[in-house]
Amino acid sequence: MPELYASQTLGGTLKLLMKLYTGKDMKMVDKKAIEAGIPSLILMENAGRSIADDIRNRWPTTKSVAILCGNGNNGGDGYVAARHLKESGLDVTIFEIDNKLSKSSEDTQAARISAIAHSIPLNNIAAFLSESILSADIFVDSLFGSGLSRPLEGQLAKIVMKLNAIDKPVLSVDIPTGVGADQAQPLGVHVRATRTVQLAGAKLASAIFPARAAFGEISTVPIGVPNDVLHRYSTADLVTWQYVQKNAPRRLRSGHKYSAGTVLVIGGSTQYSGAAELAARAALRGGSGLVSVLAEDPQAAIWPDIIRYKWKSSKVLAEQVASINNAQTQARVIGPGLGPELANQVPSILALDKTPTVLDAGALQPGHELSKATREHGACVLTPHLGEASSLLGGDVSEIIDDPVRAASELAKEYSAVLVLKGATTVIASPKGKLAVSTFGHPGMATAGTGDVLAGLLGAWLATTTDFFASCSAAVGMHGITGEIAGNKKGAGMIASDLVEALPASRQKLCKRGFTQ
Repeated sequence: MPELYASQTLGGTLKLLMKLYTGKDMKMVDKKAIEAGIPSLILMENAGRSIADDIRNRWPTTKSVAILCGNGNNGGDGYVAARHLKESGLDVTIFEIDNKLSKSSEDTQAARISAIAHSIPLNNIAAFLSESILSADIFVDSLFGSGLSRPLEGQLAKIVMKLNAIDKPVLSVDIPTGVGADQAQPLGVHVRATRTVQLAGAKLASAIFPARAAFGEISTVPIGVPNDVLHRYSTADLVTWQYVQKNAPRRLRSGHKYSAGTVLVIGGSTQYSGAAELAARAALRGGSGLVSVLAEDPQAAIWPDIIRYKWKSSKVLAEQVASINNAQTQARVIGPGLGPELANQVPSILALDKTPTVLDAGALQPGHELSKATREHGACVLTPHLGEASSLLGGDVSEIIDDPVRAASELAKEYSAVLVLKGATTVIASPKGKLAVSTFGHPGMATAGTGDVLAGLLGAWLATTTDFFASCSAAVGMHGITGEIAGNKKGAGMIASDLVEALPASRQKLCKRGFTQ
């Protein structure tokens, strides 16, 4: 959950909190920081000191630390951390992959020499593998950083497996060894860290399951890179509380139901009438001033607050949509409970006007007509889950799981729409290349109807916005936050209706954090 990133506020900034980086991004960040006049050795020094500080803060009773150092810059950070820990009175031992360091940078070699000068014992990594009893309180994984791009083999794989088998806390530097900075799936054998201290910025993999599980607790620390450099070369926004606060809709005291936003939900076949109802209720609880439902069975479970229209005929659905007062349709949500036989009506509805439209569930039927219609419309949001995304892309679900960022980006461009790829981590992509990632949520959300709730909430927040991407990303964050609130009360037995009823509590929680309605 994003709360795992909370320690960023100890030394970072709000801007730093909201960014995610690929390995390529971080190479550019380092390059530009050095070009700006910050010596690379200073960056390494800051990184090592921050790692040492984090260990002392997280485990204040620690007396001994074993640090496993690679021969790259990640290892250099470990050597510096070792020196600072030794200076603070801890017993420190280093196990290094290559004590010749023939392939190391000058900075790493300098950091190693400094560790030797402080009388820190240096052992070849073979000693780590051979010792049956390792007595350190904390083990530090400083083997490989964000540049790793292939699976570990041989001795390195054995090192990682032994590290995972030790019943002691393991702190990884920047990224757990064996995890790619950009990938949802670990590369192969990898460190399962108790805690990871990310340097300068959070890595994309730290926010995307299943790789995120390898990071454990997460702290992201500044190392002296200018904030403008960090912002310029970030791949994606991380949706945080602050992000939701900034982009959530606000009501004016002088406002009225139309200025608060109006939503029309189109869906609700007889078999799935509850889906449209959930979306409509979520739109109301999400802040919409007026919500209407056009459904085959609009009386599924009456809320007197909702205006209801019954389909006259599925063949003239677009005509009926056109007949509803425009004031009631500042945004549309099409698809919750919509039968697949009605999917051919969606392009006709989109052709009516440029009303912001959320396409969910039954509206997401692949085909040239839908993609053509969304491109011409230009104001659509698509909300597929993994299976629907694979169908829209014409690929395998495993490909989506392996690289959800690529899948979301491709779909956003193909349909010229904001793409919300739902999952344990939700990826939001714009057709212009913007990306956001939300890790809010609760396992109890894996139940029927929670996607309908998201669709309704998106409709409510799109009805009054001029920034589709930011509003969608914030709504996704709010949906996950709400799931956490409901899940903490109901556990795995929560249902989608619990999510709807928890929405006001989510807004109140935002208020307590400084959000103004």
